[in-house]
Amino acid sequence: MLYFGFALIFAGWGAQIYQVLLKKDRTVNILLPVFYGIGSLLLFIDSFMGGDAITGLLNVLCGILAIILIAVLITTRKI
Repeated sequence: MLYFGFALIFAGWGAQIYQVLLKKDRTVNILLPVFYGIGSLLLFIDSFMGGDAITGLLNVLCGILAIILIAVLITTRKI
C-alpha cells in the first residue's frame, strides 16, 4: 500500500506539472487533489498497520486538505 500511495501522489503531481508546463494552464488540475487524497488515505492505512500513529494522523490531515481543495474546485468552476 505504501508504494501505491506514493505512486498516486506522484501521478497527481505529474498531471499538474503537465497542465502547467505543457498546456500553459495555471489552474489546479482536479487529478492532483483526487490522487493526492487517495494516496494520503493509503499512506494513512499503511502507517496504522505498521504501528506509526503520528505519521498516520499527519496523512489524515493531508487527506482532509485534499478533500477541502476538491470541494473548492467543484464549487468554484464547472467540472
